[in-house]
Parts: sequence; C-alpha cells; structure tokens
Amino acid sequence: MLNMSRTKGTRMEREYKDIAVEKCGFYLPERAYSDYLNDAPDDAQKALPAKRATEAIERENPKTGRRTAQSCRD
Repeated sequence: MLNMSRTKGTRMEREYKDIAVEKCGFYLPERAYSDYLNDAPDDAQKALPAKRATEAIERENPKTGRRTAQSCRD
C-alpha cells in the first residue's frame, strides 16, 4: 500500500489489480476474500459464494487459468 500512496494522483498511479498481478501473479477479487466467504450464512447455499469466488478469480485472471493457488511473497 505504501507504493500506491506515493504515486496516488500522479501519472505513475497504477490500479491495485496491476500491482497484485506483478507481485503475486494473480488478482484476488473482493468476492474471493476469506472474510467474505466466512461471513456467508451457514446453510445449504454455502457452496454458492465459494463457486462465485472461484469464477471471479478465473474471470479476473484469464492467463493463470486453474493455477491461482500461488503464494504471494515480496
């Protein structure tokens, strides 16, 4: 986040998604955050948010395909 605040409002400003792809190899949409999935109601529909999260990851990262379980290290 420090890099983002330094360039905010300048022509060097980049999208969060671009930085995530550079650092981690893929972008994790908000719908796929563990907090979002954990806060889903515990009922028969619990699998739907997980399925939507997987679809969102695949849609946002078409080049990675199924290879989205990488570790993100600096």
